[in-house]
Amino acid sequence: MVFQDAIYDPTAAYLHYFYHPLAAGAHETRSSVWYAAGLLQRNRGDDVYEAVRILENVIGDQKKNPSVLWYGDYTKYPEQPIVGTAVYPAVIYNSWDPNWRDFIGTVLIIIYKEFRPLLPEHLQSCQST
Repeated sequence: MVFQDAIYDPTAAYLHYFYHPLAAGAHETRSSVWYAAGLLQRNRGDDVYEAVRILENVIGDQKKNPSVLWYGDYTKYPEQPIVGTAVYPAVIYNSWDPNWRDFIGTVLIIIYKEFRPLLPEHLQSCQST
């Protein structure tokens, strides 16, 4: 948590991607969700508030178009271009990774199971794929 606290960007409500500037984006989704779980576990000061902001961002960025292969997936980083466009062609395990549904979905299940009383109603009732 000490390391993650140091790389958290409260303006974006995501962790900075610790490989940036070598990475494509300044922030990273998967680590941010794990950080949210840690914040809920620690539950001090603004921890729950920041965890909710992260979760709202990540859930809000889930791909919801059932006609594309990356349906239900999450962006690798919030600055990511739209998958399947000319500037960001759909390349499995490159521009999108179906495993991220599982990586992030598993953390969301843990958060829901372990920390549900800390979550606002709108996060508890989110429909997920």
